[in-house]
Amino acid sequence: MDFLDEFFYIYKQVNRIKFKKPKKLSNQTVKFGDIVELWIGNQLLIAVTISDSEVILMSEFIEFATHTDFIVQIKHAIADKWIIETDKRLYLTPQIKYNICCTLDEKDKTILKDIIIEGKSVPAEKSGPKIPPNPKDPRYKFKLEELKKTMLVNKHLFFEEEEVVIPFNFKNNLFKSEKKAAADGQKSFKKGDAVILVNPKEIVIDVGDKNIGKSIKIYLAQEKPIVLFEGIIEIPTFVITSKNIIKNPHSVVDLLNIEIYDDKP
Repeated sequence: MDFLDEFFYIYKQVNRIKFKKPKKLSNQTVKFGDIVELWIGNQLLIAVTISDSEVILMSEFIEFATHTDFIVQIKHAIADKWIIETDKRLYLTPQIKYNICCTLDEKDKTILKDIIIEGKSVPAEKSGPKIPPNPKDPRYKFKLEELKKTMLVNKHLFFEEEEVVIPFNFKNNLFKSEKKAAADGQKSFKKGDAVILVNPKEIVIDVGDKNIGKSIKIYLAQEKPIVLFEGIIEIPTFVITSKNIIKNPHSVVDLLNIEIYDDKP
């Protein structure tokens, strides 16, 4: 196994690490050249900002740099030297949260603007070699793996989501007092703007198209509230899925709170 093959093995191992999302993410206003940390699922992605909704993927594995990668130095806990993968753009939605961790120096910002806006090539002294397509080359394999990361963020460009799925297991001990379903077997309820349908293993909540763009908080009213979802309404249908059968629709609906705001309070 040669040097790059060994590094590709390490890269694959690092990609298996699951990162826990911080409880609070700042989502400050970003400027060109700001470096942001994105938590997508269990993955931590590092990227450089080029607009308020567009960033470019970065990697600390500079050994895989090719002629399209821009090598920069930043102050980050993981590494000091990074590559900006100029062919790997990420298009952010309002639901994606991030933290600004540092920024490029002014010289590198100018070079990046030349690459992104003027269409100039990455300076040879700040990039890697041009490589022919070769499926056995670790740099080629690296590019494919990094492409998968872009799809985690950019899937909304290719697939239209019809509902927001929220996994949560409803257990009987969640309820202080259990109510039996009404004699007519009622499964459908209305709370404010929301229509709620309780199925054996899922709860479907529809808040209507008129609320798209507003903020919503869906939670279970307990001594310590359990927040199921909080964010912007991009799709009006939310589905809460449960591995356990939901035996008490009335109890669930009694606990379920849905708050909708024009602006987040």
